Amino acid sequence: MIFRGRLWRHGDFLRLWAGQSVSVLGTAVTWFALPSAAILALHAGPFQVGLLAALERLPFVFFSLLAGAWLDRRRPVMIACDVGRAVVLASIPIAALLHLLTLNQLYAVAFLVGTLTVFFDVAYLAYLPSLVPHGALLEGNTKMHAAHSLADLVGPGLAGVLVQALGAARAIGLDALSYLVSIAMLLSIRTPEAREPFVEGAPPPSIRREIAEGLRWVWNQPLIRSQLIGLTVGGLGFWMALPMALVFIYDVIHLSPALAGLVFVFEGVAALLGLLISAAVVRFLNLGRTMWVTQLVMAAGLLLFPVAALGFPFAVLAASAFLLGLADTVQDVNQVTLRQTQTPRRLQGRMNATFRLFFWGTQPVASFLGGALASHVGPGATIFVGGVLAVGSAALIAFSPLGRVREAPEPVTI
Repeated sequence: MIFRGRLWRHGDFLRLWAGQSVSVLGTAVTWFALPSAAILALHAGPFQVGLLAALERLPFVFFSLLAGAWLDRRRPVMIACDVGRAVVLASIPIAALLHLLTLNQLYAVAFLVGTLTVFFDVAYLAYLPSLVPHGALLEGNTKMHAAHSLADLVGPGLAGVLVQALGAARAIGLDALSYLVSIAMLLSIRTPEAREPFVEGAPPPSIRREIAEGLRWVWNQPLIRSQLIGLTVGGLGFWMALPMALVFIYDVIHLSPALAGLVFVFEGVAALLGLLISAAVVRFLNLGRTMWVTQLVMAAGLLLFPVAALGFPFAVLAASAFLLGLADTVQDVNQVTLRQTQTPRRLQGRMNATFRLFFWGTQPVASFLGGALASHVGPGATIFVGGVLAVGSAALIAFSPLGRVREAPEPVTI
């Protein structure tokens, strides 16, 4: 599905795909370089790194539902968000060049980039189903995930080399440039964006009413509700552990930035493999089992991570990253497609906003708690706690309506 399919002849999808492929590569560099700048250049501790990660996702708590109800014309919002992210990220290498970079600036950049990402992501997830034919949605999501997987493959290794050679702040400047490519590709899309038709006699739009309708709809769909609950609990464990990964690698294992980046290359390799085997995994396990088994494999990856302190650190960390990349990709392609195909077009934005609120909205709380916990028990123990929460998420999914479904229901066509 990556190398074939009808979307290879869909010019506007390919423009969207090309722009996102470049920008997510830049984002992968910043994912590695931003905490590296805090740890290596500004000597941040576990609590400060957790706070930095929390601020990047805090906007998902405040703005997700508003974005889902408010967004109608999605492409202009995506372009505006890319412009904003480019400008905000460019401030970091400029400040570093002037010897003015501080942790407070990194905190502000994390929050502003997170805010713009809320609106971009909600707009993008609602825009894709309107751009490609309904029957090609799984193919579109698979190709988009291929871009993310390639970024995961190339980005951390590239980021490690760039951080070591240029410094973390200058490496982040490349991410700012990547958004300019995304802007150009979005501007070149020719397909007009459909708007919801005006209904004679309908009540005037109300943000509060539309938010409430979106929340009720998600909660009243058993498959989507159980997906939301399971992923949110899993996200709580994942976001508690992930910001502590680089703290653990730098402060406990004492790897260089280049070797630290190479660890996460294995996650990218596994993500590409996950895309190739995703359909086969679903055929072998069925859809419901795939959802909870992949969650269990991700939990195993987190639980394995702190074992690196006992010996063979690089091999253990690489194996952990491989398990996380493989399972996350297989799960993500299928869960995103499932909820998109089961949601009416007019509710796509609000449905995605609800998922962003609960799944991404757990990150600020989890990252803050993870940083605080790691300050007392260490980053390795904190990552282990995150893995235990991920096991609980797998159990929730397994015994939910989602865990019992054998194959995806017919797509909603309205």
